[in-house]
This record gives sequence, structure tokens and C-alpha cells, in this order.
Amino acid sequence: MKDVKFSNVNTLDDSDYLFVDDRGEKYHLFNDLRGKEVQNITPDFWDKFYFCKQIKVEYVNKGGKNIINKIVSYK
Repeated sequence: MKDVKFSNVNTLDDSDYLFVDDRGEKYHLFNDLRGKEVQNITPDFWDKFYFCKQIKVEYVNKGGKNIINKIVSYK
């Protein structure tokens, strides 16, 4: 589990939302079909994550990228 904050949208892929941890490591959350398996993502998450001070996620590493696969909590 990691604590992350929203960083920016990938300029090369507008469906790839980038989050970072306190060490600057990147985590990817997709809002298209690639993200359909993300657990615990609610419709209001997409409206609130910009302003969250803390987002807890679980992730897997695929092809050298940290891919978020579960939203644990956000506030």
C-alpha cells in the first residue's frame, strides 16, 4: 500500500493520470478500458481526487510501470 498524490495527466496519453509518492515515484491510474479492473473506485473519486491530501492505493508493477489496481482510501 502506498500514499500518493495527484501529479498530472500524461501529455502523451490523456487517459493516464499520474500520481506520485513522497519519493517522487510515479503511479499510473487509467480512466479508460485499461482501468476497468481498478477496485474500490467510485464515481465521486473522479471529482474529488484533485483536492485530496492523501490517497492510499495498491498497485502492481507491469512493464516497469506502477499501475494502480485498488483505491484503498482518499481524503
